[in-house]
Amino acid sequence: MVPPRKPTSQLKEIGLVGNVKSLRITSHMAVDSFGTIYKGKKADYWRGDVVTNFDREGYKTDALYYDKEGKLNHKVVYRYSNTRKRTARETYGSDGKMSKRSVYLYDQKGNKIAFRGYNSQGAIFEVYAYKNNDKGQEIEEVCVQTEQSTCGKYTHEYDDAGRVSKLCRYVSTRSSKPDNCETYTYDAEGRMVEAILYQGDRLIYKVVFEHDSSGNITTQTKYDRLGLMLDEVAYVYTYDKRGNWIERVEYVDGIARYMVLREVQYH
Repeated sequence: MVPPRKPTSQLKEIGLVGNVKSLRITSHMAVDSFGTIYKGKKADYWRGDVVTNFDREGYKTDALYYDKEGKLNHKVVYRYSNTRKRTARETYGSDGKMSKRSVYLYDQKGNKIAFRGYNSQGAIFEVYAYKNNDKGQEIEEVCVQTEQSTCGKYTHEYDDAGRVSKLCRYVSTRSSKPDNCETYTYDAEGRMVEAILYQGDRLIYKVVFEHDSSGNITTQTKYDRLGLMLDEVAYVYTYDKRGNWIERVEYVDGIARYMVLREVQYH
C-alpha cells in the first residue's frame, strides 16, 4: 500500500542523503544464530543486484540490472530537460541495443500530461494520459493503451499539505465506480502513519507505520476490518557515517527473515 507510482529521479525522493554517487542493493535471507543475525544465502525473491548511479546534483543517470550470476541483464538510462524534468527512460539489453524507450510529455506549466512507451522498432506499445488540478497536482492517470491484461485508471486526492490523501483504482476506464480506494494519514513530519484499503464503504484492512528519526519505517502492522492484527513486519537498520542505511534486517512476526545490504558510494 503506497501512494501512486511516479518516477523517482532525485536522491531525496529515494530517501538518500548526501552527495551519493552510486547505490548497489543486494538481498539475502537472514540467519539467526543464538540471537545474532547473519547474512545467509541470497533471498528467494532476489533476481540480481541493482546498481543506480547519480550525478552531482543528485539525479539518477542510469540503473544497471544484473542477473543471479552477476552478468548485466539490462541498463536503464534517464534523460532530463534543462529544468530537470524527466523526459525519457531508455532500456538497453546486455548487447547495448535499445529495447524500449519511454517518453514523458509536459504542458507549458510543467505538468506531466502524457507518457508513451515505444518498442525497439519505434512502435507505441503503451500510452497513459494525465490530468492535473490548478495547483499542478496529478489528479488522474488514465491508461489509453497497454500490453497488460487490464487498462484502467487511478484518481488522486490531496490534503492541505499537498500530500496524497486518497488513491482510487478503476480496473476499466469505463467504470463509474472504483474497484478499491486507499486513504493515507501523515504525521507532523509528513511521514505516512496509516493506510486503509476500502472496497466501496467496506474496510478491507489497515496498515499502521512507525518510523525512526531518519524517517525510515521501523514497524508495519496490518489489521483486518475488525481490528485484529494479521501480521507485523519490523525493520532494524545500520547506518553509515553520512546517515544512509547500509543494512536492513526484516523481521516478520518477530522472526528475522531478510537482510538487505546497500553499498553507497559518494562523489
